[in-house]
Amino acid sequence: MKAVKKGALIVHYISKKASIYRNKYAGYYVGLSRVSEECVTISREELIGKLKERVAWEEYEDFARSLMKDRKEFYYVELDEFKMFERPVGYREVVRDLGFKPPQRYISLLEENIVREILSRGFLDSSISYNPYLLQGLTRLSVNEYLSILGCIASKLIRRDSWNKEDVESLVSEACREIIGAEECVEYVKILNDLRCLGILRAGNPDSEEWRREIEGKVVSWLIERSRYICNNDLKRLGAIMIVTAISMRDSKCLRILRRLWANGEDALYKLVEELGSKVEASKDGLRKLLEKELQLIEHTHEISKDLASKGVAIILLPIESWGETS
Repeated sequence: MKAVKKGALIVHYISKKASIYRNKYAGYYVGLSRVSEECVTISREELIGKLKERVAWEEYEDFARSLMKDRKEFYYVELDEFKMFERPVGYREVVRDLGFKPPQRYISLLEENIVREILSRGFLDSSISYNPYLLQGLTRLSVNEYLSILGCIASKLIRRDSWNKEDVESLVSEACREIIGAEECVEYVKILNDLRCLGILRAGNPDSEEWRREIEGKVVSWLIERSRYICNNDLKRLGAIMIVTAISMRDSKCLRILRRLWANGEDALYKLVEELGSKVEASKDGLRKLLEKELQLIEHTHEISKDLASKGVAIILLPIESWGETS
């Protein structure tokens, strides 16, 4: 604690142990603040006095005393400039994506690269802003997660012919909870525009604008129904076959990129990094990583479609020569 200096950045993580207090943020990074004064040692009475000045002591007392136990002295650090994350960043997500297990203790030193990544996720500050060329839902998800979530969303979309943006946001959030247990991830996975770019929903022009809230989204039901029939409601396969069908039979800037990756693999990837570098707000490294995941997605969907075909399932696609730009 004595190493905590004035001005230091504090990332707030709520231990999983807090679940016993029914804290919905247990196991999440929730925000950040800065150290406003150097760490000091104070007595139990001094700490209680400071807490009474700053919190509703009647509500907080039982919890505070349970933490104090019979200790007589405490480290005391004042913080200010607290900012709540737009999206809490979960323990599972950090372990899975960053290989970092948050220590379940009061304070620990974090490496700078871990802090930067947590902040970028908490404040939704992706290195790649919205653009019509990329499947941005892949940014934070594995290919399997993405396909399953896409299939889950589609199976719910088919219930109605049209949806407003708010309702689809709820569907995305619901699908994330069902598939990966993630909370509050509508903004995080950025799947809303992917649904439009893939031709699953018609809502404005995905090649030129984000989905404006006043525009009603129309479900392209034939694409979903055809894929459901082929996949017998297996969510991951449903997501894969919708992508295969969209690549063959729908059109958008995003789908043209996927066609090129399907037809030319890594050769297309390297060309696309150069071509898209001037069209999207992204570093070449960030762009390359996302295109690599799109290529993995294509390879995975291709394998699923081949597996289904080997079992006698007819997947009728337009010939590659009719796809348009594939070089």
